[in-house]
Amino acid sequence: MTHSKNEAQETRRTIILSALKLFSEKGFDATSISEICRNANITKGALYWHFKDKHDLYYQLISEIIREVLGQSMFLIEAEKSPIIRMKKYLNNYLTNIATNEVYQEAYRLLIREMQFDQLANIEKLLEKVKEDFNFEHVFQQAIDQGELPETLNANQYYELYTHMFDSIIINWLWHGKNFDLLEWGNQFFDYVYRIDLLRRDNEV
Repeated sequence: MTHSKNEAQETRRTIILSALKLFSEKGFDATSISEICRNANITKGALYWHFKDKHDLYYQLISEIIREVLGQSMFLIEAEKSPIIRMKKYLNNYLTNIATNEVYQEAYRLLIREMQFDQLANIEKLLEKVKEDFNFEHVFQQAIDQGELPETLNANQYYELYTHMFDSIIINWLWHGKNFDLLEWGNQFFDYVYRIDLLRRDNEV
């Protein structure tokens, strides 16, 4: 029974990775179920056992991979006394996962393609749900309360700045053929925007 369950999970993952590759290269509309099955070396029956249709596969694919990459860094959100240091460690872990995992890079390429062709509306509700489930706005509120960030922006604005800025860095990294050090740039941007130099100086006083 366990063997069969493991095989089913492996087949499901194979389908998701096959679909991800094709969707990111060709787009959702131009990719057929037959191509996904052929690329995954499975039958259509096996695919339909796991997913209702192509739309369901697409939705589940986006959901699972985004949740996977975000979930691998969430344990760092509460791991340090300093909220800002927590967010920097989260960022380091997140960017390292992106830089070293081709599947996660493929997922970003898919999102880039969807933005180019104005298709994100198809998964807007899903992205909002994921954002809600993995929201760490409270950490920025803690940073404001502890004096690590000025009250120039509120916690929601700091959170939006954080997420949009680093998504943009990742997208540019992929768009320009990975021609800069993703982790180095991420840390430099973080230190500049959140003024880690001032935080270090205050801690040394």
